[in-house]
Amino acid sequence: MRVDIWSAPAGEDAMSVSLTRRSEGLAAQDFNGQSDYADLSSGDGVYIVFSTDAANSFLGDSNGVSDIWRQNGQSGALERVSSSATGGATDGASFSPVISADGRYVAFASLATNLTLNDGNGFADVFCKDMITGAVLIVSAAPDRLSANSVSLAPAISADGRYIAFLSAANNLVADDTNYSMDVFRTDMLTLKTLRVNLAAGGTEASAGALNAPSISADDDVLDGGLGSNFLTGGAGKDTFFIDGRGAHYGGSGTWSTIADLSAGEAVTIWGYRPGESRFIWLASDGAAGFKGATMHCDLNGNGLIDTSITWAGLAQAQLPKPIFGPDYIFFG
Repeated sequence: MRVDIWSAPAGEDAMSVSLTRRSEGLAAQDFNGQSDYADLSSGDGVYIVFSTDAANSFLGDSNGVSDIWRQNGQSGALERVSSSATGGATDGASFSPVISADGRYVAFASLATNLTLNDGNGFADVFCKDMITGAVLIVSAAPDRLSANSVSLAPAISADGRYIAFLSAANNLVADDTNYSMDVFRTDMLTLKTLRVNLAAGGTEASAGALNAPSISADDDVLDGGLGSNFLTGGAGKDTFFIDGRGAHYGGSGTWSTIADLSAGEAVTIWGYRPGESRFIWLASDGAAGFKGATMHCDLNGNGLIDTSITWAGLAQAQLPKPIFGPDYIFFG
């Protein structure tokens, strides 16, 4: 059985939706391999990227591994993403592509060693390709731009393509990474500076590895802190933040979320509040170095232990919206 990629027009009625096959040749030829890992450019929906191990002659792809392709939904034209700046075929499989809103930048993970000149680590790495210039940059690199010393995967890209987040087990991407775990990192593609995202109180390391693929917000996005400790950074619009403290109720560990850029008109919801049981400790300035601010430590089930902490970086408590206490949540907005 062959798996294909399909898309539907945005806003079309689900009962009468018309699907367009995207994993096909310019003349609607079938692919002779599986296709998956699709991502659509959010700005105009024209471009879609996906991974396929198809090796049809019209693709000119004979390297025997899965590659990343970008299709123009208006013309049907296909461009191979997972190739070097000179157009050379890769020597390893590529997967998990994501695309910027305008379709220009595509980030992906790859086992290839010949996409860039400085990749000799033998692990999967994260790369970004500029589809206009053809330039390929390795994202998961050490500060000296040498290779990461372990696997990197699961990229996410910002709408403008400037920031790329990813998972990595490498411990040489930033200083003082000694937890021997999968961590979440974010690289600024303009400055090529990488920071570690999943840090807990005071900048201390997470005690367990990250399990879920990261995401990066665009304007007016919803950012979900989930059940982990996270830095939450919104876009230029009005963002909504959700933080879940209920994991500790069921034997999980406490969490610490830092909201890096709360602005007027944005909202924060904290789940797990229990009327009559929850207790709170406010500190004027707490949190990771460089992100300190008003911090609320929450003992949500009244057992004397902190279930979740929320830091509003750079803000005092008096600058925050007045909280509203619901039946199982606290709302700032």
